[in-house]
Amino acid sequence: MVNEARARELLGAPRGRRICAEVALAAVESLRPLLSIAEMDEEVAKQFGRSPTAEADLLDALATFPLETLGHLGELDLLLALSETTASGMYWQEPDDRDELLARPAVKDLLLPIAMALLDNHLTDSWASGVSDDQAFLFWRIREYPPQLKLTDIRSGVQLWQKRVIRQETESAAINRRHGRSWSGEWWSIPNPSGAPSTTGVTPEGTLGLWLVEDSAHEDEANVQELEILRSARVFEVTGADSWADLAARYPLVVTESKRNVWRQATGHKGPWLIPDWSAVADDYDAVHVSLWGHLVTAGMPIPVPGTESYTMLAGWTPDETYWFSDVLGPKGDIQLWERSDDEIWTRAS
Repeated sequence: MVNEARARELLGAPRGRRICAEVALAAVESLRPLLSIAEMDEEVAKQFGRSPTAEADLLDALATFPLETLGHLGELDLLLALSETTASGMYWQEPDDRDELLARPAVKDLLLPIAMALLDNHLTDSWASGVSDDQAFLFWRIREYPPQLKLTDIRSGVQLWQKRVIRQETESAAINRRHGRSWSGEWWSIPNPSGAPSTTGVTPEGTLGLWLVEDSAHEDEANVQELEILRSARVFEVTGADSWADLAARYPLVVTESKRNVWRQATGHKGPWLIPDWSAVADDYDAVHVSLWGHLVTAGMPIPVPGTESYTMLAGWTPDETYWFSDVLGPKGDIQLWERSDDEIWTRAS
């Protein structure tokens, strides 16, 4: 079955398992306390007196989960579940208790029917879509105001980014040798800081970048500038772990010394580590897009790079995010102010 293969791919990744748990919680609220109790670490469990049957109770609930409820979830239900899933991706530290619980084989096995039922919901069909024609750039009000958006001379910033990463790797190696330990550098694999604009697709609920944010600071206001693609663009599509690994294999940039410690905490793996060299990618492509599906099945795990003994990781990307390396975008309309309500809903300010 096609859905079973895709469901297993989803459950092979930490964010994929997390979305299955989040939609289950959205559909059946009574599952929430069972999951919260079962995921407690030992010290917290001792303090609060967790039942010795907590995990068994959760497994029983998953085994009898009413799968038909997932077909009733609407666009907003899935968007909020995706928001929680994305925000819980924090790749500078060890996985949280929920991620560790969901990775246990007994739990993963019982999540398979839930994953299949989720993918049967037609609203998930668009998750694997490529970059859309309607894009938007956002400026978090709390971080960047007045907004600054650079749409020209992008390549020069990406080239400076490469030099900065190489310098940081050299400096990290010297620190590691001097102190006999691994230096914790930047945890992300995005081309940042480089000035390369990043965008997400536009939906009736606003650009997805408002809703889906790794390491979210829960900002309540953002300026959104819709953009148009001015000419045909060469876009590399990251649709899963294989395509991300292919990108790192074709355009390798060594980051072992600067990322070994921080990514070891996140994945339990020591590397060696590569990321795509975005300045080299920019020679062949105008942009790189990570689809929503690509993010769910790729982010936050060590991925072998073919033809090497190294690994790579997708970290810091927003689902459906595109980084642009060429001057192919132009503004479309006026900047809009969007606000988040107390119930986590983003709407355009009146």
